[in-house]
Amino acid sequence: MQMVYSPYPTLTEIEHTRNVFVTSFVARFVHEHWKYTKLLQENGASLPEAFGNFSVNFCATFEDEVEMIVSEKRNKIKNACRMKGAYSIKGLFRQIYQIVRRAKASRIESKLLDVPHHDLMETLRDIASELGFAFEYQIAMLKSEAEVRLLADHAVSCTMNYLKQSDATLNRCHILEAVTDVPPKKSLSRAEKVLTRIQKTNNVKETKTKKWRLSEICKQPGLRLPDTDGIGYIFLGCFTPYGSFCRPNKYGFRGPLHVWDEKT
Repeated sequence: MQMVYSPYPTLTEIEHTRNVFVTSFVARFVHEHWKYTKLLQENGASLPEAFGNFSVNFCATFEDEVEMIVSEKRNKIKNACRMKGAYSIKGLFRQIYQIVRRAKASRIESKLLDVPHHDLMETLRDIASELGFAFEYQIAMLKSEAEVRLLADHAVSCTMNYLKQSDATLNRCHILEAVTDVPPKKSLSRAEKVLTRIQKTNNVKETKTKKWRLSEICKQPGLRLPDTDGIGYIFLGCFTPYGSFCRPNKYGFRGPLHVWDEKT
């Protein structure tokens, strides 16, 4: 099977698509942050303007807020589940769904409580830029800006899925590792595919546009490292540094992510 890059991106296009990815990553994260903040605000959390438009502060401690969210009053659940004098299973599951959503929002927003807006935006741009350079080939090979934005949304989904873990922190290195290692939220189907610039021609001369699985683009490329002489490169397959299985024959190679132990 023959692979043809059609059209092969120019340096200007590569830089443009990388900028689209960075902008989309930051915008999607801010949108998700705003969504969770609004969800908590609608359910009794105090949101003063002390930390700007994209920060959140609670009157009570975080532990008190969690208690408020997960320990719904019995009468409230009972009323939500009653329908025309009878109990509604649909109403019960709707109530449980809302409790889970608020608990998730609390876990994520607790990581952002004391982060000033300027610092948050700077951290997000730094993370997105690092991903943009490391995955430059993968981003440039996507068919259009629409696919690039979907990849940025995927990276944010992996980030949010990491931040909802109890021991997570808004740490640059941890977020970079999360994008390459943490699965996205369940609503992003593993079967979702995006178009690339790669055209493949089979033995009977049929040409089709190659598609990539969105959930595999950041997790299955091989790793390209500079050689010790500083001239060539070393190409690594099999597994990424974070344990994910590589498929460089399909997803190519990515550059190294600059993660480090901040204590040393």
